[in-house]
Parts: sequence; C-alpha cells; structure tokens
Amino acid sequence: MIVAIVGATGVVGRNLIPRLIEAGHTVRAGVRWIGSAPPFPEVTQVEIDILERATLERLVEGSDTAINVASSIRGRTARAAIGESTTRSGALARRT
Repeated sequence: MIVAIVGATGVVGRNLIPRLIEAGHTVRAGVRWIGSAPPFPEVTQVEIDILERATLERLVEGSDTAINVASSIRGRTARAAIGESTTRSGALARRT
C-alpha cells in the first residue's frame, strides 16, 4: 500500500515511518523542505505547504491512503491549523 503522510518530520511522523516500512508499505512523506524527513531510502519526500491544496494534491496523488499527523503549522494554534489541514487532507484523500 502507498501511504502519504502529512507531518512526516514531527514526533509522530518520525516514529510512524519506520513502522510503515517494516510492514511493507511504500511511504510518501510530506515535508516542508526536501531532506528534512528521516533518512530512509525507501521514502519519497514531497515538499508541501500544508495550507496549499495543490501541494497536498501532489503528495496524495497515486497514494492508497493518507495520514495526517501534523501538530503545528507556522505559528498558528495547533487546534485551528490542524482543523483546517485535516479538512483539506481528508477531502484530498477521499479523491484518491
């Protein structure tokens, strides 16, 4: 299964990626900057801005599922930012 992860460089994402790889999944990691995700050669890093729909579309394109584990976004309160990003990510995931 191809899994797209929003928040791949955070605490949860960094712990989730190796578990997904061990389970045999292909991982597409949504990152702010290429090279910032854990260094696994199996992981494809996709540069995203969590508040920009086009970048999220690039991340989930061709994925079987998407997981949003982002917890803070550019100085916004986590609650407001996560609510907005989860809504966008969920809408995009339903399209894949």
